[in-house]
Amino acid sequence: MIVGLTDGTIQSTSYFPEFGDVTSIGSSFDSIDVEMVVMLNPDIVFIHPTTRGVGTTQVVKKLEAAGITVYCSRTNIPMTYAEEIQKLGYILGKRDEADEFINFYEGFLNSIVEKVDDIPEDDKPKVYSEYSSYAIGSKDEYPVTLAGGKCIFAGLPSGDVDPEAVATSNPDVIVCIVADEADARAAGDTATLVEARTEMMGRPMLQNVAAVTNEEVYVITSPFWPYLPHSGCRHFIGVGYLAKWFHPELFGDLDPEAIHQEYLTEFQGLDYDLNEQGAFVYPPLDES
Repeated sequence: MIVGLTDGTIQSTSYFPEFGDVTSIGSSFDSIDVEMVVMLNPDIVFIHPTTRGVGTTQVVKKLEAAGITVYCSRTNIPMTYAEEIQKLGYILGKRDEADEFINFYEGFLNSIVEKVDDIPEDDKPKVYSEYSSYAIGSKDEYPVTLAGGKCIFAGLPSGDVDPEAVATSNPDVIVCIVADEADARAAGDTATLVEARTEMMGRPMLQNVAAVTNEEVYVITSPFWPYLPHSGCRHFIGVGYLAKWFHPELFGDLDPEAIHQEYLTEFQGLDYDLNEQGAFVYPPLDES
Protein backbone atom coordinates (compact mmCIF):
# COMPACT_ATOMS: atom_id res chain seq x y z
CA MET A 1 0.00 0.00 0.00
CA ILE A 2 1.27 3.46 -0.90
CA VAL A 3 1.03 5.84 2.07
CA GLY A 4 2.69 8.99 0.72
CA LEU A 5 3.50 10.68 -2.58
CA THR A 6 4.67 14.04 -3.88
CA ASP A 7 2.04 16.47 -5.12
CA GLY A 8 3.00 16.04 -8.77
CA THR A 9 1.96 12.40 -8.68
CA ILE A 10 -1.14 12.98 -6.57
CA GLN A 11 -2.34 15.70 -8.93
CA SER A 12 -1.85 13.54 -12.02
CA THR A 13 -5.41 12.26 -11.68
CA SER A 14 -5.69 11.25 -15.33
CA TYR A 15 -2.77 8.89 -14.92
CA PHE A 16 -2.98 8.00 -11.23
CA PRO A 17 -6.68 8.34 -10.29
CA GLU A 18 -6.31 5.97 -7.34
CA PHE A 19 -3.81 8.23 -5.56
CA GLY A 20 -6.05 11.26 -5.04
CA ASP A 21 -6.42 10.69 -1.29
CA VAL A 22 -2.83 9.69 -0.56
CA THR A 23 -0.94 11.90 1.91
CA SER A 24 1.36 14.52 0.39
CA ILE A 25 5.04 14.36 1.35
CA GLY A 26 6.01 17.53 -0.50
CA SER A 27 5.36 19.53 -3.63
CA SER A 28 7.87 17.61 -5.75
CA PHE A 29 11.07 15.60 -5.56
CA ASP A 30 12.78 18.97 -4.98
CA SER A 31 11.12 19.50 -1.61
CA ILE A 32 10.38 16.31 0.30
CA ASP A 33 8.89 16.76 3.78
CA VAL A 34 11.12 14.38 5.72
CA GLU A 35 9.15 14.79 8.95
CA MET A 36 5.92 13.79 7.23
CA VAL A 37 7.58 10.70 5.73
CA VAL A 38 8.86 9.66 9.16
CA MET A 39 5.40 10.16 10.65
CA LEU A 40 3.86 7.91 7.99
CA ASN A 41 6.39 5.21 8.99
CA PRO A 42 6.54 3.36 5.64
CA ASP A 43 8.29 0.03 5.22
CA ILE A 44 10.35 1.46 2.36
CA VAL A 45 10.85 4.81 0.65
CA PHE A 46 11.64 5.05 -3.05
CA ILE A 47 13.46 8.26 -3.78
CA HIS A 48 15.04 9.86 -6.82
CA PRO A 49 18.81 10.17 -6.24
CA THR A 50 18.89 13.88 -7.04
CA THR A 51 16.44 15.35 -4.54
CA ARG A 52 17.83 18.84 -4.81
CA GLY A 53 15.69 20.81 -2.37
CA VAL A 54 16.85 19.05 0.79
CA GLY A 55 19.62 16.95 -0.68
CA THR A 56 19.40 13.23 -1.17
CA THR A 57 22.14 12.48 1.34
CA GLN A 58 20.43 14.42 4.13
CA VAL A 59 17.04 12.86 3.32
CA VAL A 60 18.43 9.34 3.32
CA LYS A 61 20.35 9.87 6.55
CA LYS A 62 17.28 11.20 8.36
CA LEU A 63 15.02 8.42 7.13
CA GLU A 64 17.51 5.67 7.90
CA ALA A 65 18.08 7.14 11.35
CA ALA A 66 14.34 6.71 11.90
CA GLY A 67 14.63 3.03 10.96
CA ILE A 68 13.13 3.43 7.48
CA THR A 69 14.56 1.54 4.52
CA VAL A 70 15.39 3.79 1.57
CA TYR A 71 15.96 2.79 -2.04
CA CYS A 72 17.26 5.33 -4.56
CA SER A 73 15.77 4.53 -7.93
CA ARG A 74 16.33 6.46 -11.13
CA THR A 75 14.16 5.30 -14.01
CA ASN A 76 14.84 8.13 -16.46
CA ILE A 77 18.21 6.81 -17.64
CA PRO A 78 17.75 4.42 -20.57
CA MET A 79 21.01 2.54 -20.12
CA THR A 80 20.07 1.32 -16.63
CA TYR A 81 16.29 1.28 -17.05
CA ALA A 82 15.79 -2.48 -17.47
CA GLU A 83 18.09 -3.17 -14.51
CA GLU A 84 16.06 -0.75 -12.37
CA ILE A 85 12.82 -2.48 -13.34
CA GLN A 86 14.33 -5.84 -12.38
CA LYS A 87 15.36 -4.49 -8.98
CA LEU A 88 11.93 -2.97 -8.36
CA GLY A 89 10.30 -6.25 -9.35
CA TYR A 90 12.45 -8.08 -6.82
CA ILE A 91 11.77 -5.59 -4.02
CA LEU A 92 8.02 -5.57 -4.62
CA GLY A 93 7.69 -9.30 -5.19
CA LYS A 94 6.74 -8.81 -8.84
CA ARG A 95 9.65 -10.43 -10.64
CA ASP A 96 7.52 -12.18 -13.26
CA GLU A 97 5.68 -8.96 -14.07
CA ALA A 98 8.98 -7.08 -14.27
CA ASP A 99 10.40 -9.65 -16.69
CA GLU A 100 7.27 -9.48 -18.83
CA PHE A 101 7.55 -5.72 -19.10
CA ILE A 102 11.28 -5.82 -19.85
CA ASN A 103 10.62 -8.25 -22.69
CA PHE A 104 8.01 -5.85 -24.09
CA TYR A 105 10.31 -2.85 -23.66
CA GLU A 106 13.43 -4.43 -25.13
CA GLY A 107 11.49 -6.13 -27.91
CA PHE A 108 10.14 -2.80 -29.14
CA LEU A 109 13.51 -1.06 -29.04
CA ASN A 110 15.27 -4.00 -30.70
CA SER A 111 12.78 -3.87 -33.58
CA ILE A 112 14.01 -0.32 -34.22
CA VAL A 113 17.72 -1.01 -33.69
CA GLU A 114 17.70 -3.91 -36.16
CA LYS A 115 16.62 -1.57 -38.95
CA VAL A 116 18.76 1.39 -37.90
CA ASP A 117 21.88 -0.79 -37.97
CA ASP A 118 21.47 -1.13 -41.74
CA ILE A 119 21.13 2.61 -42.43
CA PRO A 120 24.25 4.14 -44.06
CA GLU A 121 25.72 6.95 -41.98
CA ASP A 122 25.16 9.47 -44.78
CA ASP A 123 21.44 8.68 -44.76
CA LYS A 124 20.99 9.57 -41.10
CA PRO A 125 19.58 13.08 -40.56
CA LYS A 126 21.38 15.68 -38.48
CA VAL A 127 19.17 16.43 -35.48
CA TYR A 128 18.93 19.39 -33.14
CA SER A 129 16.87 18.88 -29.97
CA GLU A 130 15.93 21.58 -27.49
CA TYR A 131 14.25 21.57 -24.08
CA SER A 132 13.03 24.92 -22.76
CA SER A 133 15.86 27.35 -23.50
CA TYR A 134 18.53 24.67 -23.47
CA ALA A 135 20.19 22.95 -26.38
CA ILE A 136 20.50 19.35 -25.26
CA GLY A 137 23.84 17.77 -26.06
CA SER A 138 25.41 14.45 -25.20
CA LYS A 139 22.40 13.12 -23.27
CA ASP A 140 20.40 13.18 -26.48
CA GLU A 141 22.77 10.92 -28.32
CA TYR A 142 20.87 7.93 -26.94
CA PRO A 143 17.33 8.54 -28.26
CA VAL A 144 18.50 10.29 -31.42
CA THR A 145 21.12 7.69 -32.31
CA LEU A 146 18.83 4.78 -31.46
CA ALA A 147 16.21 6.19 -33.83
CA GLY A 148 18.68 6.60 -36.68
CA GLY A 149 19.70 10.24 -36.36
CA LYS A 150 22.88 12.18 -35.63
CA CYS A 151 22.85 14.70 -32.76
CA ILE A 152 24.50 17.94 -33.95
CA PHE A 153 25.88 18.57 -30.47
CA ALA A 154 27.00 15.00 -29.79
CA GLY A 155 29.67 14.81 -27.13
CA LEU A 156 28.92 18.29 -25.79
CA PRO A 157 27.13 19.14 -22.53
CA SER A 158 23.69 20.71 -22.55
CA GLY A 159 23.64 24.49 -22.35
CA ASP A 160 22.00 27.73 -23.38
CA VAL A 161 20.89 27.84 -26.97
CA ASP A 162 23.37 29.43 -29.38
CA PRO A 163 21.24 30.24 -32.44
CA GLU A 164 24.29 30.82 -34.61
CA ALA A 165 25.74 27.41 -33.73
CA VAL A 166 22.43 25.74 -34.57
CA ALA A 167 22.18 27.61 -37.87
CA THR A 168 25.77 26.76 -38.80
CA SER A 169 25.15 23.06 -38.08
CA ASN A 170 22.11 23.21 -40.40
CA PRO A 171 20.13 20.32 -38.87
CA ASP A 172 17.83 18.29 -41.09
CA VAL A 173 15.39 17.75 -38.21
CA ILE A 174 14.56 19.81 -35.13
CA VAL A 175 12.88 18.25 -32.11
CA CYS A 176 11.34 20.56 -29.50
CA ILE A 177 10.81 18.93 -26.11
CA VAL A 178 8.16 20.62 -23.98
CA ALA A 179 7.14 20.02 -20.37
CA ASP A 180 3.39 19.69 -20.61
CA GLU A 181 0.51 17.95 -18.85
CA ALA A 182 0.11 15.79 -21.92
CA ASP A 183 -1.82 13.02 -20.14
CA ALA A 184 -4.49 15.42 -18.90
CA ARG A 185 -5.25 16.96 -22.28
CA ALA A 186 -7.97 15.81 -24.61
CA ALA A 187 -6.75 14.06 -27.75
CA GLY A 188 -6.22 16.75 -30.35
CA ASP A 189 -5.65 19.53 -27.80
CA THR A 190 -2.28 20.44 -29.27
CA ALA A 191 -2.34 24.22 -28.78
CA THR A 192 0.74 24.24 -26.54
CA LEU A 193 2.63 22.00 -28.95
CA VAL A 194 1.62 24.07 -31.98
CA GLU A 195 2.84 27.19 -30.19
CA ALA A 196 6.24 25.61 -29.52
CA ARG A 197 6.61 24.56 -33.15
CA THR A 198 5.53 27.95 -34.47
CA GLU A 199 8.02 29.72 -32.20
CA MET A 200 10.87 27.47 -33.33
CA MET A 201 10.07 27.84 -37.02
CA GLY A 202 9.77 31.62 -36.64
CA ARG A 203 13.26 32.22 -35.22
CA PRO A 204 15.11 34.60 -37.56
CA MET A 205 18.45 32.76 -37.32
CA LEU A 206 16.86 29.48 -38.42
CA GLN A 207 15.05 30.62 -41.54
CA ASN A 208 17.61 29.04 -43.88
CA VAL A 209 18.06 25.86 -41.86
CA ALA A 210 16.99 22.71 -43.70
CA ALA A 211 14.69 21.54 -40.90
CA VAL A 212 12.71 24.79 -41.08
CA THR A 213 12.59 25.18 -44.85
CA ASN A 214 11.47 21.55 -45.21
CA GLU A 215 9.11 21.78 -42.21
CA GLU A 216 10.89 18.94 -40.44
CA VAL A 217 10.26 20.48 -37.02
CA TYR A 218 8.55 18.26 -34.47
CA VAL A 219 7.35 18.66 -30.91
CA ILE A 220 7.41 15.92 -28.30
CA THR A 221 6.38 16.12 -24.64
CA SER A 222 8.74 15.36 -21.77
CA PRO A 223 7.20 11.99 -20.74
CA PHE A 224 8.65 10.61 -23.99
CA TRP A 225 12.18 11.94 -23.44
CA PRO A 226 14.84 10.50 -21.10
CA TYR A 227 16.78 12.28 -18.36
CA LEU A 228 14.25 15.06 -17.74
CA PRO A 229 12.51 15.45 -14.34
CA HIS A 230 9.12 14.33 -15.66
CA SER A 231 10.41 11.61 -17.97
CA GLY A 232 11.33 8.02 -17.45
CA CYS A 233 9.23 4.98 -18.10
CA ARG A 234 7.88 6.04 -21.49
CA HIS A 235 11.09 7.20 -23.16
CA PHE A 236 11.06 4.13 -25.43
CA ILE A 237 7.80 5.33 -26.99
CA GLY A 238 9.52 8.61 -27.82
CA VAL A 239 12.23 6.68 -29.65
CA GLY A 240 9.47 5.18 -31.79
CA TYR A 241 8.20 8.62 -32.78
CA LEU A 242 11.73 9.80 -33.57
CA ALA A 243 12.27 6.78 -35.83
CA LYS A 244 9.04 7.57 -37.69
CA TRP A 245 10.08 11.19 -38.17
CA PHE A 246 13.67 10.45 -39.18
CA HIS A 247 12.92 7.53 -41.52
CA PRO A 248 9.20 7.49 -42.39
CA GLU A 249 9.53 4.99 -45.23
CA LEU A 250 11.73 2.53 -43.35
CA PHE A 251 9.42 2.60 -40.34
CA GLY A 252 6.15 2.79 -42.22
CA ASP A 253 4.70 -0.13 -40.25
CA LEU A 254 5.83 1.13 -36.85
CA ASP A 255 2.95 2.38 -34.68
CA PRO A 256 4.23 4.18 -31.54
CA GLU A 257 0.70 5.11 -30.49
CA ALA A 258 -0.36 1.44 -30.49
CA ILE A 259 2.70 0.60 -28.37
CA HIS A 260 1.80 3.45 -26.02
CA GLN A 261 -1.77 2.16 -25.71
CA GLU A 262 -0.52 -1.35 -24.97
CA TYR A 263 1.80 0.03 -22.30
CA LEU A 264 -1.02 1.97 -20.65
CA THR A 265 -3.52 -0.88 -20.78
CA GLU A 266 -1.40 -3.96 -20.16
CA PHE A 267 1.35 -2.65 -17.91
CA GLN A 268 -0.23 0.34 -16.18
CA GLY A 269 -3.71 -1.15 -15.89
CA LEU A 270 -5.31 2.14 -16.91
CA ASP A 271 -8.69 2.76 -18.48
CA TYR A 272 -7.11 5.34 -20.77
CA ASP A 273 -8.02 5.63 -24.45
CA LEU A 274 -5.49 7.53 -26.55
CA ASN A 275 -8.21 8.19 -29.12
CA GLU A 276 -9.92 10.37 -26.54
CA GLN A 277 -7.21 11.57 -24.22
CA GLY A 278 -3.62 12.77 -24.36
CA ALA A 279 -1.65 15.05 -26.68
CA PHE A 280 1.98 13.99 -26.79
CA VAL A 281 3.46 14.91 -30.18
CA TYR A 282 2.95 17.40 -32.99
CA PRO A 283 2.35 17.17 -35.87
CA PRO A 284 0.41 13.92 -35.46
CA LEU A 285 1.89 11.04 -37.42
CA ASP A 286 -0.93 11.12 -39.95
CA GLU A 287 0.00 14.73 -40.74
CA SER A 288 3.78 14.36 -40.66
